[in-house]
Amino acid sequence: VIGMRFFERKEIKDILGYLRLCHNPKDVASFDRIVNVPARQIGAKTMVDLRLWAERLGVTPPEAAMLLTSDEAQPVACPLGPRPRAALADFGRCILDLSAASEDRTVDRLLEAILERTGYLDALRDGTQEGDTREENVRELIRVAAEFASAGPRASLEAFLEDAALAADADEYDASAEAVTLITLHAARGLEFGTVFLAGLE
Repeated sequence: VIGMRFFERKEIKDILGYLRLCHNPKDVASFDRIVNVPARQIGAKTMVDLRLWAERLGVTPPEAAMLLTSDEAQPVACPLGPRPRAALADFGRCILDLSAASEDRTVDRLLEAILERTGYLDALRDGTQEGDTREENVRELIRVAAEFASAGPRASLEAFLEDAALAADADEYDASAEAVTLITLHAARGLEFGTVFLAGLE
């Protein structure tokens, strides 16, 4: 059973970022989070240049990175040098490959493909207890995804991401706060409240 705050852990947010980008390759927030995770030597200046180029092309930064995988000439010349361009092109190719994999794999199998393609687990293995804990958290996410996948044809990547978002919202619940909590019935599963109001129920 996943405990509170599980979805707030960095490694879980990183892996979910990959899943979100597989589901929606235009997701700028997820792209910004994982473009250099694990480290790909993509620095702040490279990202500034990429954003400016994407803006001139009229596309999102992740779409611009994917355009770098093609030899096709673009209407606006790419301002990136050879090394950052190669790093972003490799990442763009990674997202294209994983997006294609998401079309015919269950969520747990897709997670395994993400870990293999990105080397994320290798980056966690730094010989520390914290690294071991983070690796175990990622493996727990895979176990959760495998249970989810066993639910049948409705266990889509989109549905898994929706459930994860609801669980992340529940993670933010503070039982000690003197405040009213606004929450959906779905997200309230497993939480105990002394008083509950159902507003606008039809």
